[in-house]
Amino acid sequence: GAACVAACCVLLECLQACGCPKLTDRAASACLDGCRRLADLRFASTAVTGACFAAGPVRPRDKYEVEGEIALVTIRQELRTLDLGECAQLRRETVRWIAASCPRVANLRVSGADRLDDEGLRALAAVESLVVLESLDVSGCRQLGSSDDGRALASLAARHAQTLLHLDLRNVPKLRRDNLASIIDACYNLVTIRLDAAPHADDAVFGGRRGAAAAYAAAEKGLASSSFRPSAEVGPPVGLLSDATGTKKPPRLDDAADAKRRKERPVRAKSLALRGLTLRQCPRVTAACVSWLAPRLSRLETLDLAFAPAACTDASIS
Repeated sequence: GAACVAACCVLLECLQACGCPKLTDRAASACLDGCRRLADLRFASTAVTGACFAAGPVRPRDKYEVEGEIALVTIRQELRTLDLGECAQLRRETVRWIAASCPRVANLRVSGADRLDDEGLRALAAVESLVVLESLDVSGCRQLGSSDDGRALASLAARHAQTLLHLDLRNVPKLRRDNLASIIDACYNLVTIRLDAAPHADDAVFGGRRGAAAAYAAAEKGLASSSFRPSAEVGPPVGLLSDATGTKKPPRLDDAADAKRRKERPVRAKSLALRGLTLRQCPRVTAACVSWLAPRLSRLETLDLAFAPAACTDASIS
């Protein structure tokens, strides 16, 4: 079938064949070779391994060589959107081959690639790379950060900071706090970022714990002073801050990690360009963090805090 498409539809620019488990690299290669104008290729949830971007892989002479296989690549000049999400057999070299083979790729999805490692991202982060990314989806790539705690991903974000608009980092558990903060700080043009189930997303990532605590105290004070009109069956409003305690001060942080966290580079104080932010199932994102973020997200259209109970209180949401 792929051979027929490649032979008959030479002017094809967009091909979607997601969810077809019988499609392999042979079909992808036939389409890429036959349809020279193909700019959008979506083969998610197929049997593609990434070998369609390499011509004749050559195994290293030394079996202990850390770089893995060396291969010649076939240049795919027109390809701008590539979706290989949920392709369970993707090789760890695939992103390196894509970086060399597709100099104009702007939208890349390799979610669920369990074998993808940090070395592949370094190829996209290299100064010599011609790739200019606009969107990147590495959600579910659980090996990312295993060798460097996410520094390769932070370098990639810094390299494409001016153009990167959409970033999906869901279920990347080994991405550490400082590198996550660097990514958010560097990508000032981001429109959407997804951080669902990020174990290290906390107050320290978004501006520091003390700043977040101060913002939450101000939010509680504003909620307490707001006026309500109770119905006849409801008693007078009860403030969150009693007269005895007065204005709450930011809690004193005396844990051992506080000194280190204060030294981390804070996210800039000006407004962020984000229109979509998801923090679903982030156990360390607190109400104080939400209170700090809210004034800086004036353009936000979508906010997902589902199953993040520490983030949702009356003061942080109101």
